[in-house]
Amino acid sequence: MARGSNIYLFLAIVSIIITWLFVGLFRDDEFYKPSLFLKHQPTFKTIFCSPIGMSDLHFESLPNNERTEEIAFQEYVVKQNIQKKNGVELFFVPLILIQTTLTLLSFGIMGTWGKFVYEKRHFITHFSLCFIAIFMGNLFIMSFDKILLTRSYWDINIWIKYRFFTKKNKNNKILIGGINRRRLIQRINKRPYLLKQPILLDSAVF
Repeated sequence: MARGSNIYLFLAIVSIIITWLFVGLFRDDEFYKPSLFLKHQPTFKTIFCSPIGMSDLHFESLPNNERTEEIAFQEYVVKQNIQKKNGVELFFVPLILIQTTLTLLSFGIMGTWGKFVYEKRHFITHFSLCFIAIFMGNLFIMSFDKILLTRSYWDINIWIKYRFFTKKNKNNKILIGGINRRRLIQRINKRPYLLKQPILLDSAVF
């Protein structure tokens, strides 16, 4: 955690655990349509579906593993009226948790292995841009069983972060715009690895 980028990785791990515990996906027992919802209590189980659904099956006729699935569905979806509400009350919370995790993870990975430097405002801007995408294109999140669609959303996060928040010139020199000398020195003290590459500041090489 000495490096600034490592704090993003640490926070990403924490965010992954929180998201895993509190964000779930249930499938409608009639149309099998997937929907995100916020769990009323933490559990590492993420997908909830009813083996009985709208069929004439009885709980006693189910095998043990399907009984467990039915109990979980009743506890987390039916008893909480999630299916009737369709998650409208707190529909944005799972999206916020997922996007926070992806933003932290992309900044942490690119910051650690790419040795890039970021402003704090970059995190907020990246989150806002991607949250608009996740809100407008909820299909990506609803398609966990379609790997290509889900993977595409992760690629969008990486592309937005790399395209808008990473600046490098042709000589692979890190560009830091609008940063005064004092702030530059503070950053170098916190991140000594910056000294391994020439840094451009106000058109001057340091």
